[in-house]
Amino acid sequence: MENVNNHVIEKLNLLITVDEKGKTMYKNASLKMEDKVMKEAFKKMAKIKTSHITELKAVVKSLGHKAVTVIDALSNSHNKRIGTDPFFSTASKEAIEKACITQEEFALSAYTTALSSNYIFGSIKELLNQQIEAIKATLDTIKESIAAPVLELTEEEA
Repeated sequence: MENVNNHVIEKLNLLITVDEKGKTMYKNASLKMEDKVMKEAFKKMAKIKTSHITELKAVVKSLGHKAVTVIDALSNSHNKRIGTDPFFSTASKEAIEKACITQEEFALSAYTTALSSNYIFGSIKELLNQQIEAIKATLDTIKESIAAPVLELTEEEA
């Protein structure tokens, strides 16, 4: 059973890493975004990522381990595609939205890959499927915002 748990924990730690990166990106995006609707949407997306992380860490803990953030080649190449913090200081609304779409597509791919493992089943599989639905909803929200009109923040709201 320990061998199976190790495989599950490895997959979950990778998903925690992906969600940590998403949470950070959404927090940064909410600080940069002038579009009032998207500013609030990015804050909500960061909270959703935080919830995912908490749930995944609880599963890892229930399997007798401590969750760790995984840094690997896949994660490092992803960093180059979505940009880093300095990106958010100069990026346009469209560039930020594109980076967020890339992040969610990466997350969707990571979750799908984790689910394809024979080691993920039962309640863990159900949890990951629920989180995938949230990722898809996030993607839809970002894509819909691209076509929506911009609502600027007043000085009081900023």
